[in-house]
Amino acid sequence: MPPSPLDPHRYPQSKFEVQWDGSTWTDESQYLISHSGELKISGPGEDLVAPGDVGAATVLLWNEGGRFSWLRSDGGLFAHIGGSAGMYGIPARLSVGLGTAPGAGVSEWHRIFTGVIYDWSENSRERTVTLELRDLGHRYVQQRASTTIYEDLRVDEWIQTLATLASISDVSLDPSPVTVDYCWLDDESILGEMWEVARADGGRCYFDRGGTLRYEHPSHWAIGDHAGSPAWTLDEDDYQLVVPEISVDELVSQVRVEIQPRAVGPDQDLYTLDQARVIPPGGTAVIDCRMSYPVLALGTLAANDNYEIISSGGEDLSGTCSMSLTTYAQRARLQIINSGTIQQAYLTMLTLHGSPLIGGPTLEISEDVAGSVPYTRIRGISGNPYLQNEDVARMLAQMLRDRGARLHPVYTLRGVPGIPSLNLGDRIRFQDASAISGTRDGFVIGIRWTAAEGFVQDVTLLDAEALFPYSNYFVVGATALGAHGRCWY
Repeated sequence: MPPSPLDPHRYPQSKFEVQWDGSTWTDESQYLISHSGELKISGPGEDLVAPGDVGAATVLLWNEGGRFSWLRSDGGLFAHIGGSAGMYGIPARLSVGLGTAPGAGVSEWHRIFTGVIYDWSENSRERTVTLELRDLGHRYVQQRASTTIYEDLRVDEWIQTLATLASISDVSLDPSPVTVDYCWLDDESILGEMWEVARADGGRCYFDRGGTLRYEHPSHWAIGDHAGSPAWTLDEDDYQLVVPEISVDELVSQVRVEIQPRAVGPDQDLYTLDQARVIPPGGTAVIDCRMSYPVLALGTLAANDNYEIISSGGEDLSGTCSMSLTTYAQRARLQIINSGTIQQAYLTMLTLHGSPLIGGPTLEISEDVAGSVPYTRIRGISGNPYLQNEDVARMLAQMLRDRGARLHPVYTLRGVPGIPSLNLGDRIRFQDASAISGTRDGFVIGIRWTAAEGFVQDVTLLDAEALFPYSNYFVVGATALGAHGRCWY
């Protein structure tokens, strides 16, 4: 039986693994000196709706033999880290377990961080290398893509579509009651769009300590295990200090949510060629056609109707040139192959037409907050392309109205004996008789740790008091609406 995480007679051990070859995890724990890091999700006042965050960790390694020296050709890892990118982007992970005696093995390892190597620095005097890690979100922040238009997808369904596009297989997504009329990417960040669509129903999207992509509906903490008994109960002997903080930015007198409705417009020209293009004999040309609106469907290409391709003497060469059109939501890629062997082909005219998706920020929902602040303080959400429906915007405005009616303190418990299995979102009960009457529950929104001589955490908690107006919400597949469950806004 492993010791309790809060048992004073416990012996934490750490494991550091790296996927140097891109497929096999190598245990580098024998070189590990210390590590530290932080995982968090946004707290009150930072954003009306928290999108997500990218966690970070720092690892200090012993490097006497030059194993981790990326510029040493005789180093043990040079075949994997000696390239032009060095260690950048190589997968790495940290785990912690509790032993029953110094040097004794552990019965269970708990992953506390999963990510990639972002930066590194070598101290040749002290024979050490410091690795800076970022969580898996870093890998996808800069990954961009374009798609066709998807219709009537739930928030979680669109996130799943984006995850599949990015080859993210490890996901855990709450079913969302919110449907987005039209979804698409136009050369945009895949992770950024996940954050944006999660904002549209007040949820959050992030990578957890094990590398799982999570989407949590805003009711997530109000139902299931989160709504009942706390996962951990701490007393004043389990931490050195409680640091309470408030953010008056979360107090508002009115919430405004901007709506960007979309509708299918009449067929029209969406792209016109700006200058003639030349395709040499036996050659290929690719034209990126940026359209003025997103489009549900493009008309077919017809020679001498919406395109013209001729020789230098004006002869029609459409019969010797093949056209291939790949369509995305707001762009199309045209490939032209000139199968002729003598004449150059000139594309002198090209027009793409179809059914555009038109719309923009034309409506606004406002909700007044009763008695929260003694003066006018208006905050709002605007510029979110996924807020297309008035009912969804009203739901979000009402949720933010209730949140903005009172302060929600944030507490940081400093010096907690490290709990390896602690997760973001866990419910913790604690007490601090000098500042708070009785016990208090909070949800974990931040974990900062250090592991050198021991394993210690600073745990940041969002106060659970009055975070939700009700406690008996309807759960899909578990309860029934009415007497057994209240609908979410």
